Amino acid sequence: MISSASLFLLAQLAAPAFPAVPGVLVSRVEEAVGVQWGVAPSAVVLEWGALPTLRAEDLSAPMRIGPISREGWFAVTVDPPTLAPRAFRARAGVEMPQPVATRALAGGTILAADDIAWEQRTRWGAPDTTRAPVEVGWEIRRGVQAGEVLAGVVVAPPRAVGPGDPLRVFWRQGGVEIELEAVALTGGRVGDRVQARTSTGRISARLTGIGVAHIEGGSP
Repeated sequence: MISSASLFLLAQLAAPAFPAVPGVLVSRVEEAVGVQWGVAPSAVVLEWGALPTLRAEDLSAPMRIGPISREGWFAVTVDPPTLAPRAFRARAGVEMPQPVATRALAGGTILAADDIAWEQRTRWGAPDTTRAPVEVGWEIRRGVQAGEVLAGVVVAPPRAVGPGDPLRVFWRQGGVEIELEAVALTGGRVGDRVQARTSTGRISARLTGIGVAHIEGGSP
């Protein structure tokens, strides 16, 4: 006579032996994230929270992923036809070259060529295609340690102008362009709006380069 303990053991041995995260599930989530981010599924890196018990048929059940946070976290929901939906957390990022500090750097340091090294790192969250890559001349906003990624609020582009600096201001409308000589009253980086003084009065313009700004609409 076979004991109940032996029957339980036989049932366990007969059950499908999935790894911690079934490969089918990994592939489906990589593809879903890749479509959302516009990258190849093979470029997606995943981390997983605790998974519920999944049957073989659950792996082909309808699946959806929730909004992905800036840090890469999101919910995955598997919806088997005969059971309640099962949700768990995952994290996604992309393996890509990233600039890292070659040594400890204090806040206010202006980056030199030997301060930056490029290494393959996982960037959690969606790839940022709007921000220019870090370059020589950028400024460290807070102290960093050797090996720390130089991205986000850690670094900022160089200042395009400071208070009291000369500023070339352009205004264009139709086929007419006017250039004004001005003195910056406020400082800023490319993309910032600054106040400046010309020979005729005070103006507001947006910085488009080092010592260069453009007036948007209106009149000079």
